[in-house]
Amino acid sequence: TRQSDDKVLVLKKIRVDDITDANFAQAEARELRVLRHPRIVAYSDDFVHVEFMQNHALEPSFFLVIVMEYCPEGDLASRIADAYGRDIDSDSEEIDEDNLPPLPEQPEHTEPILAERQALAWIQQMADAVAYVHSFDIIHRDIKSQNFFLMNDCVQLGDFGLCRRAVTQTITVGGTDVYMAP
Repeated sequence: TRQSDDKVLVLKKIRVDDITDANFAQAEARELRVLRHPRIVAYSDDFVHVEFMQNHALEPSFFLVIVMEYCPEGDLASRIADAYGRDIDSDSEEIDEDNLPPLPEQPEHTEPILAERQALAWIQQMADAVAYVHSFDIIHRDIKSQNFFLMNDCVQLGDFGLCRRAVTQTITVGGTDVYMAP
């Protein structure tokens, strides 16, 4: 909790190879400060942290620490998994759709587990977030439900670790395998 305004924040600690990489990553992270939008997890600050591990005597470990807005409702993947009683894991092996467990039975005349209007609102919010990021020529490169976070039942795009600025047309590979376009 930040003492000046009692706002709850989260620290994302990213290991980097050396101080040069830390400075480079920090410069890239600071470019995200321009992203101020209700559908983007707010970036507050960053700093380089150095740790000396006990078992490695004098060899330092470097970390970029990014201070961000805390989204207390977790990520969208977890919300969907909780609603449907399934575990959504982006790093899992191929999904065997023939052996998925059935969806829970719903009594007649009741609201679906995840209301269609809620899903449509989230989809619109996701599209707003991506359009906003693209307006700054930033490509997220890892759009998936685990990178949309919930606050006040609205989604916010976060985890810009793989993002790149679209300066020229380039071809690169990055992101989560099961979410990549063919």
